[in-house]
Amino acid sequence: MILFIDTGEAESVRFALINKQGKGANLAQKKFSIPRSANHTTLAHLENFLRAKKIAPKDVTKIMASSGPGSFNGIRAGLSIAQALALAWNIPFKAIPADETAKLLRPVPRRPKSAK
Repeated sequence: MILFIDTGEAESVRFALINKQGKGANLAQKKFSIPRSANHTTLAHLENFLRAKKIAPKDVTKIMASSGPGSFNGIRAGLSIAQALALAWNIPFKAIPADETAKLLRPVPRRPKSAK
């Protein structure tokens, strides 16, 4: 499973879980609003996202992060977090430009509601 981190938008951060092939089978994603001066909270938001999805570090096989264009400080924080986690978890890391993120972040498929 691929963990994607996007911190390029001002005052928000987005995380996504993508299938191993990275061909856009988006399993889950979440966008958090954060103040411009609160990049230090990104890691806590990531921890909460992974915990809510019941994902352990061993489940992540690759980390991808947006390399811009976008907020300079946001991109810098996101790439730093992604590289540090990839190093700590001993998994590959890849930075991708923002225009490629749309291919990865297709909408999460919804389960049909069962009739009751």
